[in-house]
Amino acid sequence: MLNNLSLKSKIVIVTIVTILIFIGLGISVILSIKYINKLDTTLVKIERIHKDVISLRNSEKNFIERKELIYRLEFENFVNIIYKDINNLKIDLIDYGMRIEDIQLYVEKIREYDELFKKIVKKQKKIGFNENDGLYGDLRNHVHVIEDSAKKINNQILHSKIYELRK
Repeated sequence: MLNNLSLKSKIVIVTIVTILIFIGLGISVILSIKYINKLDTTLVKIERIHKDVISLRNSEKNFIERKELIYRLEFENFVNIIYKDINNLKIDLIDYGMRIEDIQLYVEKIREYDELFKKIVKKQKKIGFNENDGLYGDLRNHVHVIEDSAKKINNQILHSKIYELRK
């Protein structure tokens, strides 16, 4: 069939086929770039979740070390941010046709971590955040009462033992 065509017609056909191939390659490159950009955005979301989990752990550590409620609020804020970021990540993974069971497991672990932290905060409230709060405060008040009683009966040994207890 091509034998009957002139050389000029053959060159036009080859040129058209070549142009169509280049257009196809261009479209393929553009789609690949869009896909890579979307993957890069997903990777940024994963890195953000990782950073937020580190911040979450820092808030927990700061609460335990300093016993200040501001770190509980900070912790709760990071938990909410992580949940939001995970939901955004799930949407991307579903778009890619990927499984999200591991993400669900991760959400469950964050939820467990949150519940355990809330229990720690509750126990610390009961114990007290400083020497005047909670059980710390009760103990201190009782020691003062005993110390006053020891002073009244003028028992130096008892008074020195109470002083050691206060340390």
